[in-house]
Amino acid sequence: MSINGNGWAGTILYVDLTLEKINKVPLDPNMARDYIGGDGFGTRLLWDILPPGTPPLDPANPYIISTSPLTGSVCPSSGRLSVAFKSPMTGLIGLSNAGGFFAPELKQAGYDAVVITGRANRPVWLWINDNKVEIRDAKHLWGKESWDTIEAIEKELDDHSVQTMVIGPAGENMVHYALPLVNRTRQLGKCGGGAVMGSKNLKAVVAKGTKGVRMHDSKTFEQLCFDLRQNILSSEMCENLSKHGTSLIYSVLEEVHGALPTRNFQEGLFPEGRESLSIEKLVEEHEIRPNSGCYACPIQCARIVDVKKGQYKGLKMEGLDYYMHYIYGPNLGVANWDFIIKCYERMLNLGLQVSAGHIMSWVAELYQRGLISKEKLDNIDLSWGNQEAFLQLLDKIAHRDGIGDILANNFIDAGIILGPGTEKYQPLITRLDTSECPRARYDVALTHLISNRGGDHHKALNYWTWIAPPEYTPKHHLPGFPLEGSDMHSPVGKPELTDYSEKCHAICDTLGVCIWSSFLIIPDGGGLPHEYAAILSAATGVEYDKDKLLECCERVLILERAFNVREGFDRSLYEMSEMWYETAVPAGPQKGVKADRVKIQGLVDEFLVRRGFDPKSGFPTRKKLEEMGLSKEADQLEKAGRIGKPEVVNTSEATPSKKNEKD
Repeated sequence: MSINGNGWAGTILYVDLTLEKINKVPLDPNMARDYIGGDGFGTRLLWDILPPGTPPLDPANPYIISTSPLTGSVCPSSGRLSVAFKSPMTGLIGLSNAGGFFAPELKQAGYDAVVITGRANRPVWLWINDNKVEIRDAKHLWGKESWDTIEAIEKELDDHSVQTMVIGPAGENMVHYALPLVNRTRQLGKCGGGAVMGSKNLKAVVAKGTKGVRMHDSKTFEQLCFDLRQNILSSEMCENLSKHGTSLIYSVLEEVHGALPTRNFQEGLFPEGRESLSIEKLVEEHEIRPNSGCYACPIQCARIVDVKKGQYKGLKMEGLDYYMHYIYGPNLGVANWDFIIKCYERMLNLGLQVSAGHIMSWVAELYQRGLISKEKLDNIDLSWGNQEAFLQLLDKIAHRDGIGDILANNFIDAGIILGPGTEKYQPLITRLDTSECPRARYDVALTHLISNRGGDHHKALNYWTWIAPPEYTPKHHLPGFPLEGSDMHSPVGKPELTDYSEKCHAICDTLGVCIWSSFLIIPDGGGLPHEYAAILSAATGVEYDKDKLLECCERVLILERAFNVREGFDRSLYEMSEMWYETAVPAGPQKGVKADRVKIQGLVDEFLVRRGFDPKSGFPTRKKLEEMGLSKEADQLEKAGRIGKPEVVNTSEATPSKKNEKD
């Protein structure tokens, strides 16, 4: 099987910061075929390189940057970048993904992946300029915020076209939820990769590539990509995303679902912000340009905004999305676009992921309930809506100053330090903070609980069922699937739906394409599994059909889950904070609804059985691992006493999956 000139660049770059050693190794054709790229490469390399039980901030924890065969090509939205490591947020596999232009630049420099290990004896940055790779001194950059770091590097290289991945003060101080910033506004978030870079004294990775990319059958490849692009552009959902960005979700969550994260999920409605935080208000008062976006993206869902008056006057930036909209708005009890934009700027420059907003809302609720004093908070009045207090706390967290030193830890560790009873109000699902309320929505609860990186909406959530009619799923994806299974408020069919949806998310994350250009978000024109299989085949010369592509993605997912088991994860950790089971919102469509532990845990059991994992221990079965070609991994887990027993669970009460099959 030929690699070079067939989608893949053909080289993995290894950088040992301790020894200051750089090595280039040919890409293994078997790994390329079976794991494709992106999360697939990251997971495979992480399993092979990381010694079991290694702490996340140990020099031996690798920081792995991966591209895919489609990266840098004309395939729609193929600019996604994957990073893998062991997460300081959760102790699980850390998988972060970002758009922008870094991934295409790295690929065009000639690399499928970059594996960074060790710890430099001083601050450094990595300069990848085609074949020339250097470890450069970063003492003059250490302490700088993110945008200042980028500007200093561009000035040093006398080149403003280089693509950058940098950390800010939060990463330097190893805040557990620090992020690496790609370009100026694209975020490798959720898992704390910035802390891992900081633990290595690695301030930045910078790429410049001039080699281009080559495809096996360029004519067919380009035609398939053109057809997909036209399908995306012709869809109504694409038009809405281009016009409103991802913030169109905001009004749907509030007005339709009553699940807008408000004051740390104590409420699902935010009436005081219905007008002042509307998209119309943003466009009227702040928008400079409606469409901005990532490499090869037909949607261009980002927007460029500025603050024209008030104390933040003159602030201008790109990339504002739904997450920022709610995390620094309703979540903190603030109905002010100026403040949201300012918080977003501080978050990026300090190098913090959106978990900072969840940490602050958690502590604000503790303050509200009298579970933490003003004195403990360094005399900060953390009342809901106190804008200056939240900005002050962001800075304290990034610099580990005072109370910020406690809150710079992951939720679990911070809860232990703050004391019993505080953990109840953490917005956690499987150790990670969530942007979705699972109380009444079974799809949210299950997809977040089984997400391999911890509770998250980007790894398994079946968005298309929110948009398309119920008959879409059985017609196009799962023949015989019950119509009721598309109802987010019903447990029916959720394990089967999640099983399929997780694989489809993995297609995007191994191919390096954005989910917003796929059917997951755009069911009326986005990329479908069989279309991505055809595009991948034309790119690589390897024959992939829908089933083979889904099998490769399942292999990646099984290895991710097995990695978590190897690192100590078991069935008991598929759990949510007590707040989801014991509290409910007081108004709106979900008024009074609490999560049903028995039904939800029944769904988890059924999902694990579908995945070939033991529902009692949470461990993979040897049969499933061998079926995926992971016999060696099965031997390792069995030696460690972490192989599960095959079991079938009775799911008739919790999930009558075929109840409406005849419909």
